[in-house]
Amino acid sequence: DDKGHALSWDVTVPADGNYVFAACYCNPDGARRRLTIDGRDIGVFTFTGSGGFGETPYEWTLFTALRDGKPFAIPLKAGKHVVQLENMDGKGTNLDYVGFMKEEDLGK
Repeated sequence: DDKGHALSWDVTVPADGNYVFAACYCNPDGARRRLTIDGRDIGVFTFTGSGGFGETPYEWTLFTALRDGKPFAIPLKAGKHVVQLENMDGKGTNLDYVGFMKEEDLGK
């Protein structure tokens, strides 16, 4: 939960394409995280408050990276990518999973 703390994951995408970063998370009041993929700064995103730290199933929600209110697609080649989230504000967030959704599959 410390400001500046970062977590990294190896994530494999199956095919070249445009992908939207997603994470299942919970936190009581919202938190800001910097998203980096393969060392490239994608930006700082807000994980809005979900009501708590996961004591009930209703406190978990899905984050998708948005810009100007629309899904923010990132072009990725097939294969392994290193994804990092850095704590920008010292607020806690619990994560269940992180991954990518193909842009054309959103809303299906």
